[in-house]
Amino acid sequence: MENDKNVTILYSGDSEEHKQWVQSLANELELNQINVTYDQNSLEFGDDINQFMEIAVDSASTILAICSKEYKKKLDNRDGGSGYEGRMIADKIKNKSARVIPVVRGGFENVLPKMMVSLTGVDLGKGFEDKEFAKLLTLIHGYKINPSKPIKNPRETIAKIMNISQENIEVDDEINFHNIFIEGIISEKVTSPKNDGTRGSALYSIPFQLNYSPKHRWSEYFLHYWNNPPRFTTMHRSNIASISRDIIWLKGTTLEEVKDYHKDTLLLAIAEANKSFRSELLKAKKEKQVEEQREKDFRERVTKAVDDIIF
Repeated sequence: MENDKNVTILYSGDSEEHKQWVQSLANELELNQINVTYDQNSLEFGDDINQFMEIAVDSASTILAICSKEYKKKLDNRDGGSGYEGRMIADKIKNKSARVIPVVRGGFENVLPKMMVSLTGVDLGKGFEDKEFAKLLTLIHGYKINPSKPIKNPRETIAKIMNISQENIEVDDEINFHNIFIEGIISEKVTSPKNDGTRGSALYSIPFQLNYSPKHRWSEYFLHYWNNPPRFTTMHRSNIASISRDIIWLKGTTLEEVKDYHKDTLLLAIAEANKSFRSELLKAKKEKQVEEQREKDFRERVTKAVDDIIF
């Protein structure tokens, strides 16, 4: 499979053992579909190592900085070629033009250069079979780890805590119920009063926009509670309300009366209609469930009885 990720490894030649470890890291990365650029696989005799590092750092999108006490000392003190390298890395970090990942071999204490202390790093001190190496591969490849978690049925949890049956926990959509409420008055559809001096000529019709077109049965409940509200004022007018699709009309009133009197009665009638209609739907659903269970039990008895009759 073709490699599609590239990293540049930077380190200090602390010892031959350290160089061998860096080479082992590079080999493991390449086995995991990552192209690696570093001095041991890219330099030939006679090449300028400082020029190589300048080009490698400048073109890198992901840099693995193998941090050690010696590497920290060189970058912090800007020693020799490492000083120029350090300035380039600092610019990469500041400008976020490359991802710099500190890599350590046995703890972060006293090995991170000052410019890298706030960066996310990995500790490969336990080798390449450890979770930290998997973390490094995750960072380079840009993977997201979403560990699977056991999923509970929230209804089961609620029912257990409240000591009720799960069947008593309903979602309105499951019973085809939409809570109705008024979104506002449709000002452009408010009719004009006649104002011709006759009785009631100063009154007009006012439309109220609903959030949803109610079922016919809901409309019946609403009109019942509007005409017979549990609470009302002496200014209440029965039989002036009607419903057309998703609009409630009050015919023969004024905006002042709506504000002072009818608003509270509207809200009350809608609340009672929601309550009654939902209760009716729940009752119908439970009756259907009982009937379905009765039919299921009957079919099971039939099957058993048939099985017992042998010809």
